[in-house]
Amino acid sequence: MCENFALHFIPDFAFDFKSDTSKFCLVIFACVISFLKDPRALILASILPAALFFIGDNIFKKLLRLNIINLFAVIIIIITWPDFKTGIEAGILITVRMNLICIIFLRIGFNIPFVPEKLRVLIIMTVRGVFILRERFYASLMSLRLRAKNLRGLLKFKTIAYLIASGLLRGSERSERIYQVIEMRGGFKGFNQDIKNKFNLRDVLYILIFTIYAGVIIFLNAA
Repeated sequence: MCENFALHFIPDFAFDFKSDTSKFCLVIFACVISFLKDPRALILASILPAALFFIGDNIFKKLLRLNIINLFAVIIIIITWPDFKTGIEAGILITVRMNLICIIFLRIGFNIPFVPEKLRVLIIMTVRGVFILRERFYASLMSLRLRAKNLRGLLKFKTIAYLIASGLLRGSERSERIYQVIEMRGGFKGFNQDIKNKFNLRDVLYILIFTIYAGVIIFLNAA
């Protein structure tokens, strides 16, 4: 009898946390958690992250590392808050919300839903390029402060404009070299540009369930 059982007998509405629609809904749900204050709303919102925590691989160690950073932030909040009791309450609230949000993102990953693979690579390259430009601008400004402390007026603005322009030109040249390397290695032909998961009726059910769930939580938080 077990041999005759097939996967298509599983109902279509069975929840799949790996689909792009469910990931998108979970990201929106994490945004909802970020502004919750009412304890009832937080308890209701914690049901889904608690279920995600026990589904799949163990993420306890990763969550523990994130809580070490969160603990440092909470200590700073408690110390700098005018009222000690209110500071503790704010620290606990931030800790709970951060843990719920971290569980969601640790479980679903940080892949962008409904975005082709080629565009993801381009986004990563763009972010990396911006980071490199920032480092170069910072180094140029530091050298300007150390070597030309007496620059004033229009000459100072001309020098800063020259540094920005030269940084942009060097960044453009670096991007051209990276693109040439990609072309030499086969270009973007190896990247799948099609969206794997097509939008279907099950995705509509996911959105409907998340909308009702998030709506009840927002109502409790506002009540």
